[in-house]
Amino acid sequence: MIAEQFVRDGTDEIQHMNFVFLNFMPDVTETRTPARFTEPGKRAAGIDLNSPQVNQFIALLKEHHTVIDPNIAIWENTYTDRPGAARKIERLHVRPASAADSTQLENSGRGATHSRRGHRSALSRFLR
Repeated sequence: MIAEQFVRDGTDEIQHMNFVFLNFMPDVTETRTPARFTEPGKRAAGIDLNSPQVNQFIALLKEHHTVIDPNIAIWENTYTDRPGAARKIERLHVRPASAADSTQLENSGRGATHSRRGHRSALSRFLR
């Protein structure tokens, strides 16, 4: 089933961006195999994001109030790592903000607190 049919059948959310891109690869009919990862990796760059087909799909998502949870972070290493080349992972310590004070985040027990502005700055770094 492609994403368009999933939306028409009533889903309110699609998780994982690869399934969104598979919508534009109707020849990939089996999504319980590694093809669900490999085909978007091979072919997604060639999809015209301004094409009528993509615009119609986005309109369908809006019409049905369907949201996309892309889970982009899990795909980065899948599509950028190369065999035999280990990626350096920096150590990161984060303690989630409590429900009582969602505007602050304690930085790894060091006592430093950051405002929402700080969080936005950190997020922009994460996305670089």
